[in-house]
Amino acid sequence: MPGAEAAQVSLSLQIRAFINEHLPDPGLSPDSIARAHHVSVRYLHKLFQHEGTSVHRWIQQRRLEEARRELSKQGRAAVTIASVAHRWGFVDPAHFSRSFRAAYGMTPREWRECGRTAGEAEAGPVRGASLASTVGEREFSKEGARDAQSGDSPGAGARRGRSALLPPGHPGRGHG
Repeated sequence: MPGAEAAQVSLSLQIRAFINEHLPDPGLSPDSIARAHHVSVRYLHKLFQHEGTSVHRWIQQRRLEEARRELSKQGRAAVTIASVAHRWGFVDPAHFSRSFRAAYGMTPREWRECGRTAGEAEAGPVRGASLASTVGEREFSKEGARDAQSGDSPGAGARRGRSALLPPGHPGRGHG
């Protein structure tokens, strides 16, 4: 079955490229993705399940990554956070802010302020790191597991570790 496996990998790559091209579209959904690739929604979910994620989760992670990248750019203060959220397919700015905080341990506004304070180069690998990267995904998963075991609210571990995301010299970073 090496041929079938190669076809599955190829289709998965095509689907991810399609999703990346259509991230700004708020109508991007498992149904529209499956239709565009002539597969069933069930099969689409199965492809992502094999990789330990879901279609919806992967779309949301990619949208958050792109919004985070845009918020990190210098000189973007004139663009509202709501317009950044909308540009990357989020219909509700409040939902975007909650999702961003859950993923990165700080609000989009706090992230933007960190970027304005330190700039892209000084911030180091955290800024350029992909949320979907294996290290990042494992770290966020570990935080969620620790929160569940300790009884903390979701994201509490990420908030505790938030100072590690802040640039050196930022007032919220502390003495560590």
